[in-house]
Amino acid sequence: MLASAFAKIPVTRPQDMAGGPLFYTPGIGEYLGQHMAQAFDMTTTSRALEEREIHAAERAAGTYDADFYAQQEVRGLFGTFPDMQPLRHSHAMSEEDWKASPYYRKEIPFRPDMTETRARIMAENFDARRYREELIANGDSQYGYLSRRLPLGPCCLAVCQTLSIYFP
Repeated sequence: MLASAFAKIPVTRPQDMAGGPLFYTPGIGEYLGQHMAQAFDMTTTSRALEEREIHAAERAAGTYDADFYAQQEVRGLFGTFPDMQPLRHSHAMSEEDWKASPYYRKEIPFRPDMTETRARIMAENFDARRYREELIANGDSQYGYLSRRLPLGPCCLAVCQTLSIYFP
C-alpha cells in the first residue's frame, strides 16, 4: 500500500537540485576522493587537459579554427602592437549570444574564442566544481576536525600524479 502511494514521486539526485541546498553527505571514501579531484583540478595539468578536451570537441563539431589558435600562440610569444587587429575566432559566439545561451555562468569570463562547444564544456566543468565544493562542505560539517585533516594525503597524491607527468 505504501509503495503505491510513493510510486509517482520521482527520485531526486543531488545533481538535480539546481540552485537548492545540497543535503547529501558523502561517505568518507567519496569525501576523500572529491578532495583529491579538487586538488588535481587546481593544477596546471588539469587546465591543459581541459583545453585539450575543448579542442578535441571543437574538431569533432567542426568549429575548430586552427588559424586563430596559431595566431594566438604567436601573439603570446611576441606580444601585440597597437595597430594590430584583435583576433576573431571564425565560429565564436558574441558576448550577447553567450549570455543568452544556457551555458552562461556569471563567474566564467567571456573569451574571444567562446564557441558553443567551449561554452558547454566550461559550463559543465564549472557546475561539476560547484557540486564538488558542496559535497566537500557537507563532508566537512559531518566528519569533524580529524576528517578535515585527512584530505592532505589525497591532495599530495594528486600533486605527485601531476609531477609524474612532467618528470617521469
